[in-house]
Amino acid sequence: MGRRKMDSELHRIKLETGTVYQTSQGGNYYFRYQINGERKCVSLKTSNQEEALRKARELLPTIQATNLEVIATHVKVARKLAAQTRARPVSKIWEVYASHPDRALPATVREQLSYEATQEEFLRFLGSGITMFSQITEAHVIKFAEHLRHM
Repeated sequence: MGRRKMDSELHRIKLETGTVYQTSQGGNYYFRYQINGERKCVSLKTSNQEEALRKARELLPTIQATNLEVIATHVKVARKLAAQTRARPVSKIWEVYASHPDRALPATVREQLSYEATQEEFLRFLGSGITMFSQITEAHVIKFAEHLRHM
């Protein structure tokens, strides 16, 4: 069966970047946006419209980021939030990420494998001296992004 068309415009809310929408009345909201011409979609994991809009707006600064410094700042803030919860060894990063309810949900198996491969490449790039997630700095992220650009 094909995709169901949305019932009405009430299920779609345009934001400055992207659209928050619901595929069925009472169902979860999703946030669809584009980065570099590629369409992305994430579940906001709520059927409450106000909460969905708040969650989507929290994603906007990262989606709209135009340079590495802005993205690195967001990573730095997220890292501080993660550090407040508990220390994690880098060997457990994927396990924690894969079980997190707010993770990005890949659309295909290939995309899933790509996520895992990128994470593994990042850990190899960091080297054996980095054993805890809290040791990863903004400088590491910027250097890795540069490394990816020049591959």
